[in-house]
Amino acid sequence: MNDPQGSRWIYFTAIILFGLCNIITTWCAGYTVYLAVPHNIEGWKNLPELIRTNQTLRDIVIALLATYGLYFISSFMHFEPWHMFTSFLQYMFLLPSYVNILMMYAMCNLHDVTWGTKGDNGAAKDLGGAKKVKNEDGKEVMEVELPTAREDVEQLWVAARNSLKIKPPVEKESRDAATKQADHDRNSRTNVVLAWVGSNMLMILVFTSNAFADWVQEHVQAAEGTTFNPYLTFLFWAL
Repeated sequence: MNDPQGSRWIYFTAIILFGLCNIITTWCAGYTVYLAVPHNIEGWKNLPELIRTNQTLRDIVIALLATYGLYFISSFMHFEPWHMFTSFLQYMFLLPSYVNILMMYAMCNLHDVTWGTKGDNGAAKDLGGAKKVKNEDGKEVMEVELPTAREDVEQLWVAARNSLKIKPPVEKESRDAATKQADHDRNSRTNVVLAWVGSNMLMILVFTSNAFADWVQEHVQAAEGTTFNPYLTFLFWAL
C-alpha cells in the first residue's frame, strides 16, 4: 500500500469521505433516539419502566454509553475534560480515518516493522535516563537520572515551549525516478486493497438493505413483533 506522500489526494479524499460518513451516521443515531423516546413529559415520568419495556431505547442507551459516554466519563475521571469541548468535533470527524485508514495501512504493510516509529529510534535524554549498573555488592540495579533542581526543570519547560512557537520550515518534496517507480508499483497494491474495501462495502449494503430485510421476512420465521437481522444484531452486541 502506498504512503501519503505517494498518494496524497487519495488519502485526503478518503479522510473527507470517512468524515462525511461519520456525520451522517451521527445524525442517523440522533434521529433514531428522537424516534425511540417519548415526545411528551408524561412518557418520561416512569423512566425505569420506559427503559425496561422499550427495547429500542434500551439498546440505544447502551450503545451511546459504550461509545460517546466513555469519552466524557474517562476525561472527567482524569480531571482533564477541556479537550472534550474544544477538540471533540474535530476528533469525531477524523475518527473513522484513524480506525480504517491506519488499520488498512498496517495490514498492508506487515512486512515493514519500522513505519510506526517515524524514524525516531533513539532515546531522548533531555528528561534524564536510566541504565543498568552494579552496586557495591555486585548486584545489578537501575540507575535513574532525573532533573531535580527547579532551575533545570524550568529551563527544560522554557526550551520546549519556545520550540513549539517556532514554525518549522516547509520542506519541498521531490521524487526521483526510482521513487516514482516505487510509488507506481505500490499503487497496484493500493488498487487491490480498494477492491477489497469495495467488496466489504457491497456486503454491508446488501445485508442492511430493505431487499435483504424483505427476503428474511419472507423466508425466515421470526418472533411476532420483532425484526430479524442477524448481521446488525451480531454487530451491535459484538461492539
